Amino acid sequence: MKKRIEDMIPGAIDAIEEHFKNPDGTVPPIPRTFQGSISSMGASVLQMGLLPTLAVFADTDSGAKDDQRTQLLKIIIRVLAEYKGYKDKDLFQNAGNESACKIAAKMKPEQQKRLKSHLLDAAVAVKLSLRTFKLEDA
Repeated sequence: MKKRIEDMIPGAIDAIEEHFKNPDGTVPPIPRTFQGSISSMGASVLQMGLLPTLAVFADTDSGAKDDQRTQLLKIIIRVLAEYKGYKDKDLFQNAGNESACKIAAKMKPEQQKRLKSHLLDAAVAVKLSLRTFKLEDA
């Protein structure tokens, strides 16, 4: 396993926990479909490219399933924004409400290439980290 993915796992666990945490501090079972969404994100980045994938996953007007994709993207972006080894993390830390797609579209080509690599690794870290949480029954 890549060292980068290993280094991202603690941040991924924290991001998942924070995203799903109830007001009482407990984490309910996480929808199993999140695992499929993560896999589809990796495949989409490799097949369609970075910007089209970010546009699809950032789209909040497409219904409940796509809303889950948006949630997943927020978790992955949080992992990137907190990962010490990601050179461009400040772009996401200071983004406010700007979407990841808009931020990536403004990046230089070498920054986009770096984002693509780190995004894929963060997605793997999130997928592995999901295994530490209880998932909803099928």
